[in-house]
Amino acid sequence: MKKFSFFSLLLVAILTIFVISCEDDNIPKPDDGDDTNEDYTTLIEQLNANLLSLQTIVTAYQNSDWISDIDTLSNDGKEIGYVFTLDNERTFTIYNADASYDISIPAISVRKDMLYYFWTLDGEDQLDFNGNNRVVKGYGYQPPILNIEKKDWIISYDGGTTWKEIGKIDDEKGGCIFSSIICGDNAVTFTLADGVSTIILPRTVELVIVDGALPGLFSVSDTTKVRFSQGNLQYRASTNVWRFAATQGEYIGEENNNISETYSGWIDLFGWATSGYHDESDEYNVFYQPWSNTFVAVDSLNIYGYGPSLDRTDLSLVGTSKNYDWGVYNPISNGGNEPGLWRTLTRDESSYMFLRRPNADQKYGLATIEGYCRGLIILPDDWVMPKGCTFVPGMPEGFTTNVYRLVDWKRMEAAGAVLLPAAGYRSSTGVIWVDARGRYWLSSHNSAISSFYAEMISYHDEASNGIKPVNGLIRAGGISVRLVQDAE
Repeated sequence: MKKFSFFSLLLVAILTIFVISCEDDNIPKPDDGDDTNEDYTTLIEQLNANLLSLQTIVTAYQNSDWISDIDTLSNDGKEIGYVFTLDNERTFTIYNADASYDISIPAISVRKDMLYYFWTLDGEDQLDFNGNNRVVKGYGYQPPILNIEKKDWIISYDGGTTWKEIGKIDDEKGGCIFSSIICGDNAVTFTLADGVSTIILPRTVELVIVDGALPGLFSVSDTTKVRFSQGNLQYRASTNVWRFAATQGEYIGEENNNISETYSGWIDLFGWATSGYHDESDEYNVFYQPWSNTFVAVDSLNIYGYGPSLDRTDLSLVGTSKNYDWGVYNPISNGGNEPGLWRTLTRDESSYMFLRRPNADQKYGLATIEGYCRGLIILPDDWVMPKGCTFVPGMPEGFTTNVYRLVDWKRMEAAGAVLLPAAGYRSSTGVIWVDARGRYWLSSHNSAISSFYAEMISYHDEASNGIKPVNGLIRAGGISVRLVQDAE
């Protein structure tokens, strides 16, 4: 944590803001005809920029914007401040002011009243021509500006058209706009001139992925918690390589129709139990390769030839049949690159996560992430909502139940949220429902419907289909795989 302290005998925390291509943000220059002015030209420019910065910080707070980057600012090898970048690409700079300005600094600040911030001077509200408090306006508006005229501080609230004297420059020394600025890991705290009032802007939290595992913890039984992989499982037949998608919202889509033993691209819609493992004693398990896409009747013990046949000891992908599970049998190149590190959720685990863990019904819902994808969001056990974000559980409005900017989603993701994108469905070599439906294999066999069905998580934005933690699907169907890892 870095802390920048600013004392009253110094001109401290002088801020400046560089707003992108906005002519209205140009700060009027001091009058060069005034000798006193010339002595304090840099000071005046910095103070005026400081007021514009304060306005920007207030607006960022009201808009739920956040700080995405902090850099050191130097001049001729000397560190003179820090450059802060907001998520909307606006930047402002905190200057380490020159102590040679041993003069009085006007105590211009802001105060919050309900939903609004108002400009103050020496703790008193500043009024407009109608006697109303002057509101701190948004991006692109002109804040108050300062100047010095014959050793008098003067201020303008109309861009320099009219001015008002507010005090002498040689009054009591000191004063500041910000008494301190603390840069924490999760937020930057701006403490105002009174040393008490603060404005806190959150920082973008980097997503922490360890060997392919996301940070959120999800209870899947009374005693077991898991972490989800960073993205859906992908496979390239030409090199026999498995990997996780780079991001949670990434999926292959219609290119899955190229599925074959020699295809050099990536696929991510798989038949059930197609890890590449084959039990040679199971003569009816004939389709087990990742590129398997055939719908051909084999035998009554295994209608389409996928997964363990009905005469096996374990019909689900556990126990003697565990190697049919993609994560158990294969090394995942960006997930630790060793077999046995990952697995697929079971029917009971999915049911527990969606229906029986504490507050389960409040921790999943459909969403649209603008310019990215649509899908199902699942929140971790210890969910804490990032500032400025919201979440509506379920699917009362289908995929528009929750609508996020990508930057908002990244904050939720860093806080542990999981996204299962609507990656579609493959029937043989035909791909449908991309960005419309999500289907994810579970490791459990489904004997309730038919011997050739397995269990899956499914969702659809139509109320008649909804979000189903456990649903059945023909084993030969090609759908998504999202692996999990037991938490230690």
